[in-house]
Amino acid sequence: MGLWCIAIGIGCLQKTIKEILEFYSSIECDDSIAEVIQSKDVEYAYESVEEIGRFFLDTPKIEKRHRINIGTILKNAFQGFLRHKDAVAKSKIDPDWMDRFIDCAKYVSDSDMQLLWSKILSGELNKPNSISVMALETMRNMLKRDAEIFLKLASFTVIDSDGGNPFIPINAPFKRQGYKTDEEYGIKYDELLWMQELRLLNLNIGLSASFDLDDKSKRVETTLCCGNLRIDISSEKDLSIPCYSYTRIGAQLHSLIEDVKPNKDFFEDRIKNRYSSDVTKINIVDQ
Repeated sequence: MGLWCIAIGIGCLQKTIKEILEFYSSIECDDSIAEVIQSKDVEYAYESVEEIGRFFLDTPKIEKRHRINIGTILKNAFQGFLRHKDAVAKSKIDPDWMDRFIDCAKYVSDSDMQLLWSKILSGELNKPNSISVMALETMRNMLKRDAEIFLKLASFTVIDSDGGNPFIPINAPFKRQGYKTDEEYGIKYDELLWMQELRLLNLNIGLSASFDLDDKSKRVETTLCCGNLRIDISSEKDLSIPCYSYTRIGAQLHSLIEDVKPNKDFFEDRIKNRYSSDVTKINIVDQ
């Protein structure tokens, strides 16, 4: 049956969500989640949460330091999951995915990195199959410094509200026209290359985000977003913005980032100033 099924089948079958959360909160007494535990909503049985909790609590073969690491990660993930319960689908997480998650996350002891892993699990609880096993393996290979670079790049990243992949506007073909370089904005090329090595970014020459005229309206009407910043584009012609593109894995991890602080000057320079014209109107506003 495998370790997962054995854990579910033989131990602590009477544990409720409340008891599981109480166990997690006891790991670090200065990090109480009492208000979550006391919530009446905690009494409802979310199957994925119960299965994960029982697996962890009933698996003594996991070393103590790894139990503390994964316990802290699960506690934070469940807290976020329960706080946003109204948007949660009650589908179960795939047990093979959960096995891989635990195998990767149990080695994470840095508190900031633990929060990132908690967001991954919380995101998967809210929307099963949204984070791939390949994304987990990429995160496994990321150190804190790598995560800091990835988070920094989010300030220069926009995503199409219609569902396109995230991208970073680049200088080409304006390199000789007096515009600021990546380095002047704090974007280092060696960091970009490392993000590509981690399979998060695609730096291939010739990539662009393209927005084509609508067949009916004969206009381009689209909105790009970065955190609370909105870039409204209305054009009478096709628009193409050269860019660094996020990979599928990069896009999955980017979707988990919260509290992005957009660099407004960067987008004024890289999008509004470069592509505005008599037929292309671009407006940047804080939401």
